[in-house]
Amino acid sequence: MLLFSGGLFYAGYALSDDAMAMVASVPDARRETARRAAGFRFRSQAPSSRQKAANELQKAADETSARGIRCPRASSGSRSKSRPSTSAAT
Repeated sequence: MLLFSGGLFYAGYALSDDAMAMVASVPDARRETARRAAGFRFRSQAPSSRQKAANELQKAADETSARGIRCPRASSGSRSKSRPSTSAAT
């Protein structure tokens, strides 16, 4: 019985450094797992909401141009000319 107890004690003592190294590496392993999971999650998603919005805008623009409706476009100088003056005339 003494030999068995001594063997268990020695095994525990011999493996304690390895056990401490494993415990110390847990935060790094968690960080690496979270990084990999985040990369997988974003790559596997369907088109993003920005892409969906861009597709809808393009569809609306295509429909508008197919109907022959033209949107007026102001030149950069026309805005300043059409604004009413802010100073009151006396």
